[in-house]
Amino acid sequence: MTIGDASGPAPPRVLISYAKDNEQHVGRVLEFADLLRRQAGIDVVLDLWARNEHRDWSEWYAAEFDAASYVLVVGSPEYRRISERPVSSDTVTALQISMLKQRLYGDRDRWLRKVLPVVLTDGRLDHLPDFVSPATVRPFAVPRITLAAVEELCRVLTSQPAHLEPALGGTAGDPPRVVAEDRASLEPATLSPVVRADLLDSALAWRGKRSGEGRVVLLLTGEGGVGKSVLLGQYLDRVERGGGAVVLVSAASVPPALALDEPSTVDRALGVAAHDEWGAAGLLALLRRLRDAHGAVTLLVDTLDLLLNKRTTAPLASVLARALEVGDVVSTCRTEEFGRHLSDARAVPRLAGRMVDFPVPPLTEPEIMAWAGGHVACLGGSTAEQTAFLESLAGGLRSSGSLRQVCALPVRLALTCQVFGRERHVPEDLTVTGLYRAYWDLRISRDLAGAGRVKEQAALDVAAQVVDESGGIALRVYKSMLDGVDDKGLRMLASEGVLRDRGASWEFFHQTFAEYGHARWLLTRGTRSAEVERFTARVAGGQTSLWPIATSLLLQADDDEYREFAQSVPADTLDGVKCHTLGALQRTTPDALANLLSGMSEQPDRLRVAVPALGDAPARHIPQSVTAVGHALLRHPDTLAGVSVAALVSLLARVDDATLLGTALDDLIAARAKLPDDAWDHYAERLLDTQGAASARVRAGALERYPSVGQLGRRAVLRMHLARARRLRDAEIVRLAHVALVRECPPLTDPEAEAVVRLLWSSPGVRADRGWRTWADVLSDDLAAGWNNGQVKYVVARADEDPVVAAEVVDDLVLGRARVWEAHVNVFDQLARRQPRATAARLLRHPAPTHRPALNAIAQCTRVFATELDRDTRARLAAWLRPARESEPRSMWRTAVSLATDDVAVHRVLLKEAAGAELPPALRNKLVLSWYTNTPRPALDDLLAELRELTGDATGDLVPVRARLEGRVVDTDGDARDWVRRCVLDGPSSVAAGAAVKTIADTLPELSPALARWAVALLATRHVDAAERLARLLRTHTSALVEPAPEVVATALDRMEVAARVAGSTNLSRALVALVTAIDRHRPLPPAEVRRVHATICSRLPLIGADVGRDTDPSAAFRDLTTFTGAVTARRLPTDEVRSLVDAVLRTLDTRGLGQKIDHDVIGLLRGFTARDPRAVDWLEDLFDAADPVVQLAIAETFLALDGGAAAGGRAARLKDRPRCPPAVAALLVTKLRT
Repeated sequence: MTIGDASGPAPPRVLISYAKDNEQHVGRVLEFADLLRRQAGIDVVLDLWARNEHRDWSEWYAAEFDAASYVLVVGSPEYRRISERPVSSDTVTALQISMLKQRLYGDRDRWLRKVLPVVLTDGRLDHLPDFVSPATVRPFAVPRITLAAVEELCRVLTSQPAHLEPALGGTAGDPPRVVAEDRASLEPATLSPVVRADLLDSALAWRGKRSGEGRVVLLLTGEGGVGKSVLLGQYLDRVERGGGAVVLVSAASVPPALALDEPSTVDRALGVAAHDEWGAAGLLALLRRLRDAHGAVTLLVDTLDLLLNKRTTAPLASVLARALEVGDVVSTCRTEEFGRHLSDARAVPRLAGRMVDFPVPPLTEPEIMAWAGGHVACLGGSTAEQTAFLESLAGGLRSSGSLRQVCALPVRLALTCQVFGRERHVPEDLTVTGLYRAYWDLRISRDLAGAGRVKEQAALDVAAQVVDESGGIALRVYKSMLDGVDDKGLRMLASEGVLRDRGASWEFFHQTFAEYGHARWLLTRGTRSAEVERFTARVAGGQTSLWPIATSLLLQADDDEYREFAQSVPADTLDGVKCHTLGALQRTTPDALANLLSGMSEQPDRLRVAVPALGDAPARHIPQSVTAVGHALLRHPDTLAGVSVAALVSLLARVDDATLLGTALDDLIAARAKLPDDAWDHYAERLLDTQGAASARVRAGALERYPSVGQLGRRAVLRMHLARARRLRDAEIVRLAHVALVRECPPLTDPEAEAVVRLLWSSPGVRADRGWRTWADVLSDDLAAGWNNGQVKYVVARADEDPVVAAEVVDDLVLGRARVWEAHVNVFDQLARRQPRATAARLLRHPAPTHRPALNAIAQCTRVFATELDRDTRARLAAWLRPARESEPRSMWRTAVSLATDDVAVHRVLLKEAAGAELPPALRNKLVLSWYTNTPRPALDDLLAELRELTGDATGDLVPVRARLEGRVVDTDGDARDWVRRCVLDGPSSVAAGAAVKTIADTLPELSPALARWAVALLATRHVDAAERLARLLRTHTSALVEPAPEVVATALDRMEVAARVAGSTNLSRALVALVTAIDRHRPLPPAEVRRVHATICSRLPLIGADVGRDTDPSAAFRDLTTFTGAVTARRLPTDEVRSLVDAVLRTLDTRGLGQKIDHDVIGLLRGFTARDPRAVDWLEDLFDAADPVVQLAIAETFLALDGGAAAGGRAARLKDRPRCPPAVAALLVTKLRT
């Protein structure tokens, strides 16, 4: 079995449910999930991967449970312990378990098949919860986190039997399912790549996110050598395993001289490039034939950039757009050609809105080192050689921008390992040109028994043909063009891996090296040769595909050659600017660069191209480049700030130079007035962050500018000093304190804030200046705003380290000796949370305090004391505080309740005392709430009678309190359900009704069918807030509503009709629509009820000639209509009827007052129609003249999308000539139809 070979195109979606026993267990779960997703091809969902934003976890888990094909329950001691507790949602694991139990209870047969118990390396079978015990569900043991260990589990997840039935072969004359003659071109010719499966998943996810309802071309873009073709090969493997047909077209197989100026020519050329025989009738015919035979087909196009120019772009886009009508399309394309030819939708109207690019990222430094380790291991050599090379590489990556840039692309990293792996050293200033030159010397021109000259001449002969007679790039050089070339030399180049034998042609191992080779060949012809003149003339004539070769030419040239070439290679285009900038940076003197930059100082468009190149300047040109980039920033801050700062960051990271850093900061400070504050602040921080563990001179320069670099810049300066904290001299720390403490503290993390104050305390000079003798002096010092957090964190850290300090903090609080109460209470609170037992013991050594700040501080820590102290200590602490109830009843009564925890006897004593005390009503309410909030559920159940007696008849402000109490126990107590029902249905208080329902939703994540029926009846309440909360609660438990669905829908519809007539009920109306929509997914609504919901939603809309409801947000009503139509109406009613219902709305809709986004909402509604209704287009054309202008605009946008942009004579074009086409709509159409 090849794990991950699913029988269908979509992998199973699998949710992992687990408990966070400890970091080790969580780490094993993460490793397990990563293995399943990356290596086994399982679409794993894990909550840890979804914690990048704040969310409602109950809604997230409910949605993921229902969407999952399977749920893997990972057994552990904590998971079993939580599963044995009464139902709750106080932790994420408890929430998962309650939802699982609910689903198993509601539909046991279905969920028993979906829930699979798993025991990892650290678990045992008895760690599994009872509801998935081995006696009920077969468990899967995973003793090791390896593919072999999960194979049996993956067979179940992917429905793969151990022995697969072989597929039937095709009939004679049919093309094979996979047409990939050039498959080998997708494989690297240097060293085996490290699979970047996560990139492929990301690319496909990006396509899915951007595709909407139709197919789109996925373009894998990036620099040459970044691994686009390898990624395409991985996609080919995946499609092949999935069972669909696939066609691969390598653009290198298309002869460059072929005229591709018509779609028909492109179709035939790409077809033949795919396969001489099967593609002879054209690519589109081949795709249709394969789709009809196999159900689905995917087109893969490699190196599309080879075919793109001004003449070919439009016909190529036309063929790709037509291919999209047949199947999926994925292509690779270099970034420059994509930006030049495809990024502007006006240049490719047929692909407008139907193309997404996924930039393949370069390797990160950790990836470079990991890949390099694998490469040098494959190359052999001693361990000492490999270690020395890798250490040299790591050091170079840290200090050199050029080496990092060279190795960031997989093909260049592989060459770097091949060339320098045995030398134990890689040059820190290695450039791309330098790498290719070293590779040429190693593999081609080195003389082994006289073979060097033969190989070099053969390589130059092949390189000469890389640009053909038409000026196009010809990566494959036909052997017939090399009749006079020594065949031995060609064969030796092939054995070295420099050339690849394609049968009828030769090909360099990579396009970028082929371009380097052609430039090298041009240099051999001489600067004034006819070949060079012809080449530069073609570049000047606009053949943009030749710019990489022109750039390589300038980079390889020596200083004398450069001066002549620079005069003949044009610099009047953006491509030319980049080419000349890169060339000038390779000169040994600064003159060429200075001359070039002086001519573009007032041309921001050209500087935008030159500045990023300056960021990678070699070490000898860094000072000149910093100055030049700073001047560009000063002259054009509004347009060049971003690229200038990025370039400065790259330059400054490679030097420890106070003068250069100061120059860059001064230029940025001078430009501040012309930049947004938030952006400028980040810019300053980025420049300073480059300095890490900086030298004393750099730190001094940064500190000198501390007042002027903004809050984030100041944070970077402080971090710079913290990085060298142990080496700072006292005088430097004193200067830091003088500058920093008089200004607002920047946004530091808690550990950073503590570390800064600790650093300042370590300085005798600072302590003398500030008068700091003890921790209390530090805590009470009146520093600038924001520093109080650092003061508190420092004292807390000192108390953690020194028991004497901890004791003094407690003593000063109890005895009233605190100097700054707010800061002191904050320290005490954190100390109590860190050391609850020691803090309580120290408190009990004193008489109870009588002053309010101390008592309130102790009360704030009650929850910690209640959970961390033993029963005896809690009782002593409660008795210690009891006398304070008279002076501070509000905090001390509630403290006593919290300290009682689950001791029912103590609670009953407190209840008796509270009943006998003359407590103010407000305090009585707070006290009952304290019992409701802090008492564990078993104890609360035992105390219900006494608590109800304490609340009495619950009138006035006590009613919401009683509502929260009763709401918490409705799942087990019939009297509570009766009380809540009366409160919600008959009670006068909307606050109480809402509080009761909110409590149910917050504390009962699981609703049994019986409890759900009871909750449904409450929807009839007149209280809008309570009804809305009920609707949302029921929506999250729709699986419990399957059986009573008719009753639920009837009640919801009745309440929906009432809400439509009552002002202020928008949110309730929306919640009810969402509820019936969710129920429809489990139990389809009858047509009559669908029509009733539609009519009710329409009653909230501003329709001409109709009675309008009192909905204060009619735009929300239209969004409800759009959602319900797509999710329910279109699925449950005949298509003609659906069209008729929506037509009646759009013909009479008054869009005034519906908000600025109403046109997008209407477009969404109409695009849904065109995707599922074959008569939608005719209907929209008929509707156009009768509709509101906003609806007309939406119809126009819909037709533009259908036509694929500028389609002369298309539906959209015809609309602008209609007599009733508004001027604004006509103007939009004219603009978008203009190519």
